[in-house]
Amino acid sequence: MYTTMKATEMLAHLLTLKDLVAHGNIPAEMNGICSNLTIVSQVYSYGFVEKYSIGWPEHSGDREYPVPSINGYQCLKWRGEYGEARLRLLDYLIEQMENLGDAEVNWEESI
Repeated sequence: MYTTMKATEMLAHLLTLKDLVAHGNIPAEMNGICSNLTIVSQVYSYGFVEKYSIGWPEHSGDREYPVPSINGYQCLKWRGEYGEARLRLLDYLIEQMENLGDAEVNWEESI
């Protein structure tokens, strides 16, 4: 299944998530960008993060877990060094959407 939307629409969702994080109102604090973006946008967004995180200089090399783990599994996704890296990825995704302007973005989801 493919999902398509305007880059400006996804940008608005990413900015909403960033604002929620900045104010300590993360919808699912134990989860990463994919789950939280899905909650904010009401659109399954795992494939979006997988596709558009490619090229992020800090990418782990794992499409499903693009934020590099510090010491194995991290349950505090938005705190400490691991959380700071996640915020840098969020900023990278925001920049990607800003650069696309009014173009459409699409991604594949395997539900």
